[in-house]
Amino acid sequence: MKNDNFFKHDASACNGEKMMNLIDKEGLRGYGAYWVLLEALRKGADLCCPLSILQSLAVRSRVRASYLLHIVQDFGLFVVEKDHFYSPGMKRRMSTYLLSSKLESVKKRPKVLEMSESSAVPARITEKNRTEKNITVVDSNIGGGQIPLKPIMGWEALVNEMALCEDYMNQAGVHSGLGGLYLRCRKRIVGLFKTHIQLQGKQENLLTLGDVKSYFTNFIAAGTVTNRKVREALQREKLEEERFDFHRFETVVDGQRSYLGHLIPNDAPPRPDPSSVWDNLLKQWHH
Repeated sequence: MKNDNFFKHDASACNGEKMMNLIDKEGLRGYGAYWVLLEALRKGADLCCPLSILQSLAVRSRVRASYLLHIVQDFGLFVVEKDHFYSPGMKRRMSTYLLSSKLESVKKRPKVLEMSESSAVPARITEKNRTEKNITVVDSNIGGGQIPLKPIMGWEALVNEMALCEDYMNQAGVHSGLGGLYLRCRKRIVGLFKTHIQLQGKQENLLTLGDVKSYFTNFIAAGTVTNRKVREALQREKLEEERFDFHRFETVVDGQRSYLGHLIPNDAPPRPDPSSVWDNLLKQWHH
């Protein structure tokens, strides 16, 4: 069985206040529904699932989708964000497990030995040559034939390294659907990605540059919840900047204001939009 089918289970989970409340009100039916939801979350990306999955889970479990939604929303065991949900307890327990699994896989990498052409020994090799070959292999092990592993970089350093990979970042931008907004705000998007990692508690899961790139690809992919949040955040920040940039529809050179080559009096209010024209008689902007 693949390791991505496993998740850690606290044997005393049923003694928790929230779980006892669930069992008290819903009995084993509610307890079983809880574990059906956890199993689905384990298979979901980032231990998170869309609420739309409740319909298929309900059919499989022979309950109503509204009942599963009741378990998700009303007992404090899950968190709902927009149209997705997750279990904080599972994320907390699995973060340690996933980190241990990654470190263990690194330790089990096969040793790489420097083998000369003479390693291809003919079938009729003499005992002397066989001995010499064995000595060569032993010497390789003594000399540290295993390629030394790079020290694990911090997650933020890996994100910074990812941001410098122009080809990858451009490709991610193409698949983001953000267009010019991505190009103009790429540095800010990377900042939002770092914040997302911290809020989701993913720091310990990101051990390699490949991990970070894979997570960013999902984070910025068009149609995802995180993509929509990034777009909304960037548009909101743009509106805030424009609100405080009173002269964004004017040209200011050495303190002199103008628009389309026409001077603007110093006491005139800011030009309200790109089509406004200053009336010197009425001392106001109009269209």
